Amino acid sequence: MMEHSLNAVSHRWKLNVQSMIEKCDRNHPVKSHHIQTRFQITGVVVREIVHHLREVENIPICSGAGGYFLAQSIGEAQHTIKQLRSRAKSLNRAAEGILDHYRKEEQLSLI
Repeated sequence: MMEHSLNAVSHRWKLNVQSMIEKCDRNHPVKSHHIQTRFQITGVVVREIVHHLREVENIPICSGAGGYFLAQSIGEAQHTIKQLRSRAKSLNRAAEGILDHYRKEEQLSLI
């Protein structure tokens, strides 16, 4: 069974995933499923490792429908950067929607 959390994933697994992705370019990406099968980890763990590598290690890992790859230029990274920023805006709007529900509920209780 493929059960791991990022806290339980060793430094070695992070390096293995990083090494696998760094061998890939835009024309030859690696699918998450291939990484999952190779290292017996879940898709969630793959995403957590990729997030860590991007955020903490500043590795320009890009993703798309074809899979993960290492960007060779800012031009190659632009699509992923735009996608991540769009997702962040969408998540913020969702959080605001939840807050608005309670703000309206609070105002109704004052009437």
